[in-house]
Amino acid sequence: MSISDSAGIDFTRAAIALALGQGRMVDSIHAAESHYGAASRAAMILRAVTGTSTPASPGWGSELVADAANEFFDLVAAPTVAGQLVGMRRVPIRTRVIVRTGAAIASWVGQGQAKPFTGGDFEADTMDPLKVVASVVVTDEMLRLAQPDAERVIRDDLVRAATQEIDRTFVDPANNGTAGEAPAAITHGAGSVPWDTDIRTSLAALIDGFTGDLSRAFLVADPVLLSSIPNDAHPNIGARGGELQGIPTLSTDSLPRFDSPQTHTLALIDPAGIAYAEGEAEISVARQASVSLISEPGGEGQLISLWQANLAALRVERFTNWRRARTGSVRLLTGIPRGAE
Repeated sequence: MSISDSAGIDFTRAAIALALGQGRMVDSIHAAESHYGAASRAAMILRAVTGTSTPASPGWGSELVADAANEFFDLVAAPTVAGQLVGMRRVPIRTRVIVRTGAAIASWVGQGQAKPFTGGDFEADTMDPLKVVASVVVTDEMLRLAQPDAERVIRDDLVRAATQEIDRTFVDPANNGTAGEAPAAITHGAGSVPWDTDIRTSLAALIDGFTGDLSRAFLVADPVLLSSIPNDAHPNIGARGGELQGIPTLSTDSLPRFDSPQTHTLALIDPAGIAYAEGEAEISVARQASVSLISEPGGEGQLISLWQANLAALRVERFTNWRRARTGSVRLLTGIPRGAE
C-alpha cells in the first residue's frame, strides 16, 4: 500500500510530542509548538485534549482529535481484509447485535392480509469495546529529529503493526478470541469443505454450502497460494489478489498455511453477515518503563529498560469489535495444494 506523505502525520506528530514531553501535557504542548509551530495541528490536538484550546465552536476540540485519529486509523484499515470487505454491517460500539441462522426474507402482501415475519433462531450479543493496540519503540534521536522522513518511519511502523494484528485476529481460524480482551476471528468455527481435484470443483463445493449472498461475497486467501495458481487457467489472479471464478479475491498473510504437506486455506465471506464496530482512539507514551520487545505476536520477548537505552515507546489504541452476525456467511476451503489448478 502506498501512503501519501501527509496522511496520518498530525496524529503521529502528537504522539512524538507526547514522547518528547515524557507524557506531561504542558511539556508535550511546548514540544509540539517548538517543533511544529503553535498553530500546527499537532499542537492544537494536544491543547484540545487538555482543554486549553479556544474553540471557535462547541465541540471543536474533540472534533479535531477525532479527525486526526480517524485519518490515522483509515490508513490502518485500508490494507486489512476488514477494510476491503465492502458492505459489512457497521454498528456503534456497545450495541446489541441480533445473530440469526438465515437471511431476512421479504414478501408481497395483499391488502388486509397478515404480514409475515422471517422465522429462524435468534441470539443477541453486545459489541463490547475491545482494544487493539499497536506500539513501536523509537530512539530519542529519531524523536528529536522532527524531520518528515523520521515522522513517516514512525507512522509507517505504527500503521504496519496495527494492520498485521487486526488482520491476524480477524481472519485466522485458530483465533477463538479472549473474553473481555480480543474478538474471535470471523472464520473461527465456520463451516468448511476439503479440497477436491481442482479449483473449479472445489469452489463449487464451497459455494454449495454457503448461505451468504454470493453476488456480494469475497474470497480471501494467502498470497503464496494466489501467486502459485497458473495464469493460463486463471489470468485475473495473483499474489495481491484479483478475481477467481468471477469472485473478488483479497490477499492476506494471516490465513494459515501448512508445511507437511504444503497446503493452504481459502475463505468465502459475505460482508453483510459481519457486524463490525469501531470506537474512540487513543495515543500514549512510555519513557520510564521496562518493555518486552517481540518480533512477532506470541513470540519470546527481550526485556529492556527504555530509560537506560534512551528509548521511548509510542502506542496507539482503538476500541473495536466484530463478529459473524449471520451463520453461514463465512465458509472455508481447506487443504488446498500449492499450484492448484
